[in-house]
Amino acid sequence: MKTLSLIASGIAVAGVVAASSAVYTVGEVEQAIITQFGKPVGAPITEAGLKLKCPSSEFFGMLRQFRNGGSGSISVSV
Repeated sequence: MKTLSLIASGIAVAGVVAASSAVYTVGEVEQAIITQFGKPVGAPITEAGLKLKCPSSEFFGMLRQFRNGGSGSISVSV
């Protein structure tokens, strides 16, 4: 019974890690571009809000967020 409990806990932790890597937010004054191996994948994301992406197809990707009107950028490994 203890082994089953440990396995269930491990699966739950893996699920939380996978879900957290699939969710990102874009602020009202930001834009985001998902890149894979340094090249943009898809169109820029300009609408603010909570966004989802498939972590398996973009495993080696990055999320780059840019502030509108500013020169700074934020890079987040995904």
